[in-house]
Amino acid sequence: MHILAGPSGIEVARKVGLGLGVPVQEVMARTFPDGERLLWVPRVPEGSLALVQSTAAPQEVRLMELFFTLDVLREQGRSATLVIPYFGYGRQDKAFKTGEAASALAVLRILATYPIDRLVLVDPHFHRTPGDFSSQGLSCTSLCAAPLMVERISSTLKKPLIICPDQGSANLVRKASGDAIALSKTRTGDRDISIDDEKLAVEGRDVIVFDDMVSTGGTMIEAVRIMREQGAQRIVAACTHGVFVEGADARILAAGADELVCSDTIPGPYATVSVASLIAQALQE
Repeated sequence: MHILAGPSGIEVARKVGLGLGVPVQEVMARTFPDGERLLWVPRVPEGSLALVQSTAAPQEVRLMELFFTLDVLREQGRSATLVIPYFGYGRQDKAFKTGEAASALAVLRILATYPIDRLVLVDPHFHRTPGDFSSQGLSCTSLCAAPLMVERISSTLKKPLIICPDQGSANLVRKASGDAIALSKTRTGDRDISIDDEKLAVEGRDVIVFDDMVSTGGTMIEAVRIMREQGAQRIVAACTHGVFVEGADARILAAGADELVCSDTIPGPYATVSVASLIAQALQE
């Protein structure tokens, strides 16, 4: 096996390559004065190939890099297992209004035009059930980072209680710990959410508040605030994908979180848990 790292997949790809003991080559890129990108894709030796590229912000740039790389591989007569640790434009897989784009499906349909053997994703927001599935003609695998994250964080806490802002995240965590409490969340807009202030047995307890993704942080901030008001001792706010726009990380800490932890699907100061071992295991299967 050989691993090809896209411009936004280098860190994770290197860790995967180290874990598997296989070589990693990198796609080279530079930016023209008008903002367009030029890519050079090395010719990888024959054999199975995995391409790693995240599509976090700037999403459009990362997606174009991915499409260009896949196009070169097609010209070279190669196919690949595509690993996208963070799947940008993955929140909407259906249209809620006439004429609205289902962005996740649109990206998948474009990817389906390329020679992709398998698409490997980590906690994609549009498909919150771990395991194999198919979409838009692509064979896909959804990897769940919750078990790894909960295990790492729990090792620093005393019998933590795991709280999730909704049932979807709770289902992911239950795969790890066997138990998680799902709060009742209501979303009334892109930024407006409310969580029922249900009394929980958190007083004096260490608590992990886990969600698959944190963007503006409204949901996490509200959940952390409730845990703090109910007397939790130590609160760790955790997520697989730390998007953290508009100062969300600082606002989560200000709301009462003692620590913020996320995976390295998106690089950042809180990305202290690597998903490389999950990806390496999937590539071996």
